[in-house]
Amino acid sequence: MRFEAGAQAHNESVFSREIVNGSTKRRWRYDWMLSLRMVDSLKNAQERLIAWDIAP
Repeated sequence: MRFEAGAQAHNESVFSREIVNGSTKRRWRYDWMLSLRMVDSLKNAQERLIAWDIAP
């Protein structure tokens, strides 16, 4: 029960901007997608560097 209350409070803090209006909701989702894409590109770059190191 205490965990559920904590999770709900966390969700409310995360999505407090979303509740304000619809545009912040879309913006938040865009920011999230952008950060995911950045993480993906960093991983790809790291893998390429590792492969380049291993290559003779």
